[in-house]
Amino acid sequence: MLLAEAVRRGHRPVLAGRNAAKLAALATQYDLDWLALDLDYAERLNKTIERFTLVFHAAGPFIHTSEPMVRACLAGQTHYLDITGELPVFEATFARDASARAPASSHVRRGL
Repeated sequence: MLLAEAVRRGHRPVLAGRNAAKLAALATQYDLDWLALDLDYAERLNKTIERFTLVFHAAGPFIHTSEPMVRACLAGQTHYLDITGELPVFEATFARDASARAPASSHVRRGL
């Protein structure tokens, strides 16, 4: 539903997730780019995320998936948005507010 609504509104998101076969099928259906991505490999995750302006994270349970994605977004100075309703995730994300507001020079930023 999220993807259908985004496309209906004119967005062209790059789909990402763990299952390449499912991603490829969905991307083909909507004529979108996609990439298989594993949250357990921080270096690859960071290098991938830094290429984007925004991550709309919709893969739960967020108590397990949000932390690596938030870290990658901070490292890459990429905006982060998710759909969680999990209070511990809100608290953990809010705890990173100072880091997110820090000057760009204090963040790790790698070239493409």
